[in-house]
Amino acid sequence: MHLYFALFIAIPGIMIWGLGIPIYAIKIMHQNKANLDSQKVKNELGYLYNGYTYKAYYWEEYIMIRKMMITSVSTFLATKGKIYQTLVVLMMLALFLALQALMKPFHSANFNRLELFSLLASFMTIFAGYFFLSGVSSGEESSASNNDFVLLEEYKIVFFIVI
Repeated sequence: MHLYFALFIAIPGIMIWGLGIPIYAIKIMHQNKANLDSQKVKNELGYLYNGYTYKAYYWEEYIMIRKMMITSVSTFLATKGKIYQTLVVLMMLALFLALQALMKPFHSANFNRLELFSLLASFMTIFAGYFFLSGVSSGEESSASNNDFVLLEEYKIVFFIVI
């Protein structure tokens, strides 16, 4: 029964809502790319691209896909273990940070900085969380060997307070 729901309800739902809607929105906006300044297109689609530069008119959909990707890691990589999930999310956030720094999609420099700092805060939070996980011993993660870095309990408390 669970497999039935997973295969015929959950996965199609994720595909439609998680990927289908952003991709469809990008398609519609790409078709209207030459008319993004027209009042008719602004009334219908302006909420999706106002505030972004012309070269990054699709950025809102990129953000939706980005959020879906990070959320998917916890769902689809759960069997790989928490440390694996953490490292995948760190790599994704590093890529998202680089894209944000290169594209500077917002008209406002303040918004570009805010988004960059927001992604950096997410990266640092996940990175700090890695140190909490590195000392965890469970069925999924092996206990630390002599070569592993393990954060002592006293430093975990200080780290927690700082964050």
